[in-house]
Amino acid sequence: MYHRCPGFASSVADLMLRSRQSADTAYLNAITYPTNELRDRGVFEAALAIAGDKSASVPARVFANRVLYWALLPSAGVDYNTLVDIDGDGRDKCIRYGQSFHYSVKTTSELPSDYREQSYRVTWAATRDLTEPAPVRQSAACVAVVARPRSGEF
Repeated sequence: MYHRCPGFASSVADLMLRSRQSADTAYLNAITYPTNELRDRGVFEAALAIAGDKSASVPARVFANRVLYWALLPSAGVDYNTLVDIDGDGRDKCIRYGQSFHYSVKTTSELPSDYREQSYRVTWAATRDLTEPAPVRQSAACVAVVARPRSGEF
C-alpha cells in the first residue's frame, strides 16, 4: 500500500502546495485522493493553507477542503461534484456522507490537537465571505458542518 512508502505523506503535501494554481480537477483528485485514508500533520497543514488562500485556484481550494473533510471523517465518500453542488440546487450534498469503516486509516504524524478548530475557523470564514466563489463556499460549508464545535468545545 502506498501509505507504507517512506516520505509518501510529505510528497502529497508538497504536490498539493505546488499545485495550488492548478485547475485540472483530474490531477488534483489524483494527488489528494490518497488522503482519504491518511492522517498526517503536513498534509493537513497544506490543505488548510490552500483552503484559505484566495489566490489559489477554485478547484485546488475545493480539493483542499475535501482533504480537511477527510481529516475529520477519514474515508468519507465525498467527491468534487458533491462538494461544489454540481446540480445547483443549493442543498448541502455532503452532509449525508459519513466515515467509512471499510478502510484502515494510516497516521503518519499526529494532527494538531486543535485541528477541528482550525478547520472550522478557515472554512466558516469562507462560507461567510460573499466574495468567495460559490464552489469554495459550498465545499467549505461541508467541512464547517463536520468541524462545528459541540457544546463546550473550543
